Amino acid sequence: MEKMTDKEAKQFYDSAAWKQKRLDILKRDHFECQDCRNRIRAAVREERWLPEKDKKISRAQQVHHIKELREHPELALEDDNLISLCI
Repeated sequence: MEKMTDKEAKQFYDSAAWKQKRLDILKRDHFECQDCRNRIRAAVREERWLPEKDKKISRAQQVHHIKELREHPELALEDDNLISLCI
């Protein structure tokens, strides 16, 4: 599939389909940042100490594409390619 232009990406992010999918993914992840969650899980698994500021799972406000939207437009609405983040 061809790469997406900036104009096409903007149209996608303004679409009702994206707005609904974004909300679905935030709900799936309980509005928790998955990077924060993974950092804490890794520390527990490795029995590694974390400073207090890194022990908190922040509220996710954004949904990102794991494989870049413009490079992989065919994955635009695939759950497995979307992740909730606080950044």
